[in-house]
Amino acid sequence: MSIISLIIKREFIAKVRNKSFVVMTFLSPLLFVAIAVFIGYLSSMKAETKRIAIHDETGIFISDFLKENKKGAEFKYLNLSEVDVKALKDSITKENFNGLIVIPKTKNNKDLESKVEFISNNSPSISFIENT
Repeated sequence: MSIISLIIKREFIAKVRNKSFVVMTFLSPLLFVAIAVFIGYLSSMKAETKRIAIHDETGIFISDFLKENKKGAEFKYLNLSEVDVKALKDSITKENFNGLIVIPKTKNNKDLESKVEFISNNSPSISFIENT
C-alpha cells in the first residue's frame, strides 16, 4: 500500500510543480471574470437612436407612436402622414430613415391588422417588434 501512495504523491507533486498548472490555476478564474466584465460593458452600451417614419392614413395610431418619443429612447417616430408613400420609400433607400410604417385606410378595422407594413433596408430588431 505504501508503494501506491508514494506513486500518487510523486505524480501529484510532478503535476503541481508544472508551470502550466500554476499559471492556469490563477489565469482561468481571471479569464472568466474578464469575459463577464466585457459582456456587461457591451450590454450597457447605448445604441444610436433610430428614426422611424410613420405614414398613418387612418390617423388613429399616430398619437400612440408620438407618445413613445422620449429623450434617450431607442426609436424616434416621425409623423409623415402628409408625405407621399413613394417619396418615403425612396428616402428609406437613401437611408434618411431606418424604417417606415405604413398604416393604410381600410373600411374594416379587422382588415387593418393584415395590411400594416414595415419597410426597411434591414430586418427589424427584437426590441422594435416587441415595442411596436
